[in-house]
Amino acid sequence: MNDYNWTGLRLWRTAFAASLLLFLPVSCFVASAFKPSVIPSLITGFVGLLVIGGALYGVKAWSCPRCGSSFARRPKRPWVAPWASLCSVCGLPEYTPTEAAAPPIVTQVTSQETVAPSPKMKGLQRLGSKRTRVALIFAIPLLYLTMCRLPAGEAVKTPSGRELRVLGVMRNKLWMSGHGTMGSVEVAYYSAAPGDISELRDVLGLVIPMTAPSDSIILVNQISNSWWLKAIGIKIERGYPFKRQSDGTWAPGL
Repeated sequence: MNDYNWTGLRLWRTAFAASLLLFLPVSCFVASAFKPSVIPSLITGFVGLLVIGGALYGVKAWSCPRCGSSFARRPKRPWVAPWASLCSVCGLPEYTPTEAAAPPIVTQVTSQETVAPSPKMKGLQRLGSKRTRVALIFAIPLLYLTMCRLPAGEAVKTPSGRELRVLGVMRNKLWMSGHGTMGSVEVAYYSAAPGDISELRDVLGLVIPMTAPSDSIILVNQISNSWWLKAIGIKIERGYPFKRQSDGTWAPGL
């Protein structure tokens, strides 16, 4: 009697589970290590999705040791069951050691006859469906929390003592018709009261010391601080430009 080799299925399942479990911690580590830049986080998320997809494809492509068909493939949604407990074609239970221990092959029946599955087969089918649902329950929140929600920002105190959640401060070059290239400093933060003049002054007091003599514009971007908007990844933003005057002061507008 032939022995069934399940090593490939175990390896692909382990790779798939490990990629799901490590996706969120690795993404959070990269986001904190390279903030405020989002490019490394996006690259990490893209690579992570490729690894998860590749491992899932490996599970789907692994062949049943008895009939040679895809062990985890399913004819109906979700089309693939990573932790399937039996082959959908021949009914071989997972990790059956030898051909002698395997149950009979499930044969196709005509429309006039119906073969009722045994209680053991029903139990294996329910177990496979439950494993798939548990995997989706864990996978979907991991993808959502990593890719959709907005970052928390970094707590910064302004000269007046107000605490703000700042997402980042960047120096850019802007080209304006009639003025040529102008240096600018852009700051983005979560605002509890968008349009509040005193809050804008506090932000200016925080950013002005960071400007260089060549900088002519400060762009303050206020982002809504609503927790549910941040949770689902919606960014509502308002920009307030300020231009350096000839006497060195900053005035709103361009």
